[in-house]
Amino acid sequence: MKNFINLFSLVFLISFFAKSQEIEIKASRLHGLVIFVFSNAGRSHYSPYIKEYTEKSEFKDKMTVFLTDFSNIERSLSRTVNYRQEIMGYGDSFSVSDLVEIQSAFATDIDDLMNRIQHVMSIEDWQRLGRILRAADPIYEKLIWSVCGKDLLAIEKIYQNKLDQWKVSQLFQKTQKFYNSVWPQDLKFHIALYPIPPGSKHSNAHSLSAFESVGVVIGEKDIAGRFGIIFHEMMHSLYGAQAVEFKEKLLSPVC
Repeated sequence: MKNFINLFSLVFLISFFAKSQEIEIKASRLHGLVIFVFSNAGRSHYSPYIKEYTEKSEFKDKMTVFLTDFSNIERSLSRTVNYRQEIMGYGDSFSVSDLVEIQSAFATDIDDLMNRIQHVMSIEDWQRLGRILRAADPIYEKLIWSVCGKDLLAIEKIYQNKLDQWKVSQLFQKTQKFYNSVWPQDLKFHIALYPIPPGSKHSNAHSLSAFESVGVVIGEKDIAGRFGIIFHEMMHSLYGAQAVEFKEKLLSPVC
């Protein structure tokens, strides 16, 4: 199935279609801060270089001190709401940490983020997470954002231009029809960019329904290749949003 998705990505990235779904791509400092904390806390699914980069810095000991409190909220962050079809075997599934990641891309600052996620964990764990983010913020600013932020904003502009040049919004609609996805035309797809310091051999991208988190290695030259990965992850969202009737039809035995 993964090989099929990759092949389909390649075919549609070189095609042009009529106007369709609106897609927004934006660099987010706060989203990057959350990923920075999660990565340094040892959570999986992120570029390991973020943690390696921190451990080589002067801030290693400071991070170690306040991240000892992170283990106390790991259970809260891992709680999951599952929308998957058990018989079908695929669909959407969201953890509390997923919701924190998503809201961090839309929040204006840490206080705004904490207000948005106040009811997804206990007050005690919510307070712990707030303390950790505020303690990590000046470290993230000096170690990552002050070094990479300007470049990431420049990459954001390049990607915004490519959205139009490659007609990605139109490709989204065509892919939606191919997968027979239940996707409202007025549902915007948001892509949040965060920086990974230069020298990393690993990037990261994953989609969560109508949202995608994308780690961009600062200094990478393969813009088209990175955009191919972004579009690939978008298709996972469309694949997971297939109509139940269509899933049943695909899984029904052929007479």
